[in-house]
Amino acid sequence: MKIPKWLLIGLVIVLVPIAFMGLRALLFPVKGAVKAIDTAYGVLDETMDAENAIYNYEWFKQTAEDIQALYNKEVNAEGAIDEHTGTMDDSREDKNELARLRTIKLGISNMLEDVIAKYNARSKMVNRAIFKDNLPSNMSRSWLATVKLIK
Repeated sequence: MKIPKWLLIGLVIVLVPIAFMGLRALLFPVKGAVKAIDTAYGVLDETMDAENAIYNYEWFKQTAEDIQALYNKEVNAEGAIDEHTGTMDDSREDKNELARLRTIKLGISNMLEDVIAKYNARSKMVNRAIFKDNLPSNMSRSWLATVKLIK
């Protein structure tokens, strides 16, 4: 049985695109894997770049010192409040001074919380955490109190 030429051409026109679509569907996981590998190498190249490594290392060191300094300021502000409370009378000036000292302490406490939150967030980022050196992976007030006792 002889197949007409027009039918053969029609079958080729229909079957070739279907075959290519099937091949593409079969190779889709491979394309995804290649893309993931390329992305991983890109992240690795950017992460291990010398400039990025130095920046992140310095950021962790500087921020750890900033946290310690803010914690010390908070302790000092609490001491100033305690000292003023011990010597104050019922005058308006003393009450205003106490309110001012408490406002300063609240501001320092809020700043400390923000800096600790940023440090902890970057510590959880895999591409940044490797640059912490020997710093803790999670800063907290209890850790800061422990450091204060050791020094």
